[in-house]
Amino acid sequence: MASRRDFDEELRFILNMHNLVRGSLFPDADEAGHFINENTVVRVAALIEEHGLKPLPPDKRQLPAKGAEVHRDTIFLLRHCILHQQGYYRPSKIKRKDLIPAYEEFYKLHPEAKVADGKRLCLAAKEVLEPLVDGCIKYWKQQGSP
Repeated sequence: MASRRDFDEELRFILNMHNLVRGSLFPDADEAGHFINENTVVRVAALIEEHGLKPLPPDKRQLPAKGAEVHRDTIFLLRHCILHQQGYYRPSKIKRKDLIPAYEEFYKLHPEAKVADGKRLCLAAKEVLEPLVDGCIKYWKQQGSP
């Protein structure tokens, strides 16, 4: 397992690469930018999972998620929507219903980024990705190395 510093650096690297690629190659292309944002969510979730911080099944953890756990759970819900629902938010088709309250909680803080049932996810860098990465780093620091 990597150290806390490695985790922080890896998450920041993913976000920095996102900003670099998005800003230099596709400054005005919404579709390409959304694709890059989706890739960022999937990579952040993979890194979290690699470091042993994936959300436990609902019967093995306290619900609802609180504090920085909200960010981690939201990343995994977004990843699910990207990989299994073509980037659309369809709560009735989400297998991990325990992640939905975290998504709702996160978007109370960022209401401009919330989407309605059946609509395409908002993955804006400043409103969604950066706060999620910051929250995941905070969660990692609270948990320590598994």
